[in-house]
Amino acid sequence: MKNTHNDNAGNSRKGILVLLCAMASLAIGLLLPDRNETSLSTTAAQVQPRAEAAGSSGRPDDLAHGRSGVDLSRFDARARAQQRDALRDMNDARSRLQTQRRRWTELLERHAQGDKAALTKLLSSITTANALEVWDLARSSKLSREDKARLYETLGMAGGAGLFHQLVGLGDRDAALAVKGWSRIDPAGAFDWFRQLDVNKNPEMQQYLAAANLDEHGFLDNVSAGLLDSLESQDSGAAFAEAATELVESLMSEDPMKGEAMMREVTERFVDLYDSSALTDWFNQIDDPNVQSAAIQRIIETGAFKDDPFEAVDVALSLDNSRSRQTALSAAFGQLGGGVSGVDPNSVAAQLNEMPPGRDRDFAINGFAHGLVGQSPESALQWANTISDDGFRQTVTRNINRRIGAQGGK
Repeated sequence: MKNTHNDNAGNSRKGILVLLCAMASLAIGLLLPDRNETSLSTTAAQVQPRAEAAGSSGRPDDLAHGRSGVDLSRFDARARAQQRDALRDMNDARSRLQTQRRRWTELLERHAQGDKAALTKLLSSITTANALEVWDLARSSKLSREDKARLYETLGMAGGAGLFHQLVGLGDRDAALAVKGWSRIDPAGAFDWFRQLDVNKNPEMQQYLAAANLDEHGFLDNVSAGLLDSLESQDSGAAFAEAATELVESLMSEDPMKGEAMMREVTERFVDLYDSSALTDWFNQIDDPNVQSAAIQRIIETGAFKDDPFEAVDVALSLDNSRSRQTALSAAFGQLGGGVSGVDPNSVAAQLNEMPPGRDRDFAINGFAHGLVGQSPESALQWANTISDDGFRQTVTRNINRRIGAQGGK
């Protein structure tokens, strides 16, 4: 019993000692300030004299110094200096641009007065940075078709794809002319864009064509011409003919509308090499009616039959394939309506009236009406409204109205 009592007493003493130690630790913790509080108190004590000193100088300390004590006024001065430098650079750039624009204006005026070298000097000054500025200034000048082609080719070489798409976004009717320059500096990029383009489904293109008052076929023809020019500069003779033929075939399998546009441009380059008889034999050997119709259309449009324009009508009527025949009739009567070789449009009207109603006559009227637009817009619309097929008549009148609108905007 005694031993048990002693053990209990010892255990009690140990428990009391543990409790006293715990209470002592708690007391010390309550009496000593927390480290964070000490730090904050110390910081506050240090800041207060500074704040009073800053207050006496009339400048808040937070604006003058950071918490690390670094003088921020030096950074304010540096920022103001950078702003002054940026403003000075901007003013210098504006001044240089104004000087350049005066120089470009002078060169365009000299060119208009017959100084051919002036346009060459202007084109030599075009860079990626100023291409759009030159375009903005030159577009109001009266340039020949050849000079305009030179301008846009140079713009395309300076600005590439970016400039072409800017011109499209601005609704420039001649944007396609820049493709030639673009394809010279980046042929792979230009050809890839053309292959991927679906002009009827691309919202940007549809908006552009509407704003520029253009039809899809004319736009694709101009783009194809620019691409072929760059291809022709790389190859010549038989090599070019082979490369161009392969290009047409591949495009026809992907998008017939683009393939036909490319074929028209390929054909145009062959016209100067052969007479009308050889060209007729050539396109008669083409099996694909779409390709054949594109070829005969451009053969006629480029004036292969200008010495006897009614011969083109005879050639068109001799074609067995209906699409090729109707396309050829449209092209032949388009030349006649335009007064090629001094043909009297009244004599053409008599021939049209003798044709039996039907698709052949409708296509002939389509061509004749388009040919008349330049000299007699009212007559062109009158003839277009005589087309028997309702849907085709609406399409033709819409296209003619677009052409008339484009002429009014020039």
